[in-house]
Amino acid sequence: MRCRACNVELDDYESTWKNLETGEYYDLCSRCYGSMREAQKEIDFKIEDNYNDRFKDKEKASKEPTE
Repeated sequence: MRCRACNVELDDYESTWKNLETGEYYDLCSRCYGSMREAQKEIDFKIEDNYNDRFKDKEKASKEPTE
């Protein structure tokens, strides 16, 4: 079996990696899997940061006294 990203041959261990939620095999070598995880962390961070910015501003506005 080969890595879907870079076409390098997967070793026995790499070929057993599965997504725990979907049960699908990753079919990625260690290097590509690591890159994928880093990209996912970056995306998750940006989403969380955007969410916090958006809703913290609304919280501040709702707590300010109105005249």
